Amino acid sequence: MPFVSSRARDAAGGTALLARHPLAPSGMVLREGVFAQVEGRVLAPGGPVDVVVAHPAAPVFRGDPTGWAQEITDLPPPAVSPDQPPRLVVGDLDATLDHRPLRTLLARGWDDAADAVGAGLRGTWPTDRTVPPFAAIDHVLVSGRASPVGVLTRDLPGTDHAGLVVTLAVDGGRPGATGIRPGP
Repeated sequence: MPFVSSRARDAAGGTALLARHPLAPSGMVLREGVFAQVEGRVLAPGGPVDVVVAHPAAPVFRGDPTGWAQEITDLPPPAVSPDQPPRLVVGDLDATLDHRPLRTLLARGWDDAADAVGAGLRGTWPTDRTVPPFAAIDHVLVSGRASPVGVLTRDLPGTDHAGLVVTLAVDGGRPGATGIRPGP
């Protein structure tokens, strides 16, 4: 992908947004968090789309377990006005739909793409064990003029997460695709 906004670090310490269309700042404010998160406005031919690549640190990786919930709660609000570009939060949220912080975030106006198409329980982690992935902790959250129409998972060598590919219809038009590749 020719356009990159990256705060990638070794292992799972950062995030990056890679796009085939130019990127610009979205104006969304992100909490720093344990892992470096990025945001950007994808200047797609059909209109811009604002994207946050999020990776709140799970409670097991921090001295303050409430910080994980706070990082999820502090993610930017959804697009609510038809004048706003569609807005996405993509990444390893280290939370399933059963976790209160994610349910609280969704109640603010986000849609979980996998849940919206009937695949909300499809596991994405762990993929490096002898058992199938059982936890759906990787998400694409959608708001505004974008609607999920399909979700697939894909094996990704070198990581313990499955790739999550989400097909979206933007402005009621032709579906487009966005995907996340969670960290190792």
